[in-house]
Amino acid sequence: MRYHLLFIIVLFACGIAYAQERRTCEEKMRARAYFGLGGVRVFCVDDAMVQEAWSGIQKRCNDRKTNNLELNAEEFISYMKMLEKENPDSDWKKLIAKLHYEAYLVDIDRTFASIRLFQHGSETDGYQKVKLPCKNFPKFIVYNGKRIDIGHSYAGLRSNLNRRFGLWKGIMARVNTNWGDYYQNIERSLHNTWIRVTFSGNIDNNDYAPPDQLAGNEIGLWLRDYYGNDENKNKSLSQAYNDYFSQTER
Repeated sequence: MRYHLLFIIVLFACGIAYAQERRTCEEKMRARAYFGLGGVRVFCVDDAMVQEAWSGIQKRCNDRKTNNLELNAEEFISYMKMLEKENPDSDWKKLIAKLHYEAYLVDIDRTFASIRLFQHGSETDGYQKVKLPCKNFPKFIVYNGKRIDIGHSYAGLRSNLNRRFGLWKGIMARVNTNWGDYYQNIERSLHNTWIRVTFSGNIDNNDYAPPDQLAGNEIGLWLRDYYGNDENKNKSLSQAYNDYFSQTER
């Protein structure tokens, strides 16, 4: 009985690994079904889906009346892949620096208590030359039924760049995400007679910052840890976001 259970576990693990190696989403789903994994949802965006999604979002992406482009997760990955295709010589660091610049221009040189929120340096030099694939950039996404301010994830990941010390990186990443949002909302609430503040990081806590912003922050912090792993440091931005959505798929 014990060996039968071990065999089933090994077969299950092999099925997941085999399915993930398939090139198209259709091949992945067929492989998962073959190994008895058909009932498990998987986040997947292949080249065919990118072209289909891109043709569907180009009009919105180039609409001059659209200030806050909202996409679903698959469309967002498609946008990232087109951004990478448009800038083959730019690594993920310059791409995220460009997206952050577009989303939060006023924060680029901002200081807090004489400390620069974002550093300039070799990791982001040249980001100004990055070309967006269309006029607008993704500001919001809808994923698993929730609206997420994906722009906040740009800040969480951009915060680490051009900083040397690990502990300081972690502190500034939170200053530029959850703590900064809490502070801004506390400032807006100073007229209240009683303010209770917590730094729990609970993304469902709407008392201290809007949940769509905090959800974006959490993605940014996840990506920060993702790229902190040597195995991932050279992966593309689209792959990083795809891996986030894959591991959080319900």
